[in-house]
Amino acid sequence: MPVTEVLRAYRFTLDPSDSERAALSRYSGACRWAYNYALAKKTQAHQAWADRRTAYVEAGLTEAEAKERIKADGAELTDRIRVWDHHRKSLTLTIIGKPPPAAMRSPAGQEALVRRLAAARADATGTSRERELLAEGRATVNALKAQAFSAGFRTPTATDTSSLWRMERDLPKERGGSPWWSEVNVYCFTSGFDRAQVAWKNWQDSLTGRRAGWRHAYPRFKKKGHAESFSLFHDVMRPIIRLEGYRRLVMPGLGSIRIHDSGKRLARLVGRGQAVIQSVTVSRGGHRWYASVLVKVQQDVPVLWEHVHDDGTRAPYLSRIQAEKASENGGRVEQIGRPTARQRAGGRWGGRSARRVRRSRRPS
Repeated sequence: MPVTEVLRAYRFTLDPSDSERAALSRYSGACRWAYNYALAKKTQAHQAWADRRTAYVEAGLTEAEAKERIKADGAELTDRIRVWDHHRKSLTLTIIGKPPPAAMRSPAGQEALVRRLAAARADATGTSRERELLAEGRATVNALKAQAFSAGFRTPTATDTSSLWRMERDLPKERGGSPWWSEVNVYCFTSGFDRAQVAWKNWQDSLTGRRAGWRHAYPRFKKKGHAESFSLFHDVMRPIIRLEGYRRLVMPGLGSIRIHDSGKRLARLVGRGQAVIQSVTVSRGGHRWYASVLVKVQQDVPVLWEHVHDDGTRAPYLSRIQAEKASENGGRVEQIGRPTARQRAGGRWGGRSARRVRRSRRPS
């Protein structure tokens, strides 16, 4: 049968000690705090935008005109952010030895700033001044973005929230900081920021009709002790998340925790080089803690669709729809493996018709 890479999750029931259970609660609390922190930043930016829109509507503009006016008000600040962000990216790539991005087209009114930053990069090439300019660029970008967020010109993404948090994390708790951040793995905060971004996007897509199904409500803050969970990641080239034998799971910052289930199947796949652990999501259900290990597995599939490029290159897909979509720009689609059950039943509708007939012949 054809072989392809798929993502699979292996769920284990943890058997932590009292101290390990306290550490799990601490990690999930950090993830919840990060989610609420990111959601607060997004809510503040959205509220500032809504206040501006309301003010313009009360002044006599239509809703569409008010939105366009807000974009025009923030255009100059947005252009400055783009210029400084390009400056930061150029310095970052140069320092790590990669080619810098192509020269950007100067936004209207920012020509002098673009020339000044380009000259500064050229003068600092190959010197210690590059890192000083990079630190200055990062601080400036974050400050400009914070100004845009507070004015309602843009909503922070997960990356923006992470940058803002790194600026504020060492502040006292009373000023919105998290001085205890070093007590947990930093990925607890990253996963919280990502979850807030997903919740915000789901609400926006549902509001604008891009997402089907039930209407998503405005994202809400998470309460302590409710839906406790967090995710941890690692470098797959230097794995930290791994099974220790068949009965223990090692996670960054938490160490080795015993599991109730047997990890023999996953351990053997990893040992044979057929699986690579990507991440782990830990959650609490009732009084139990569970670990869901996400793994990239080389798996046999009965049917595989391939998009064959004009030059002969083959790309595998698990469904014909995906392969046909890839072939829109050229190439052909080939099926590998045995026919599907629907094809064996006589085509696209044969399987459904056969099932209907069989059910209709059941005795009453």
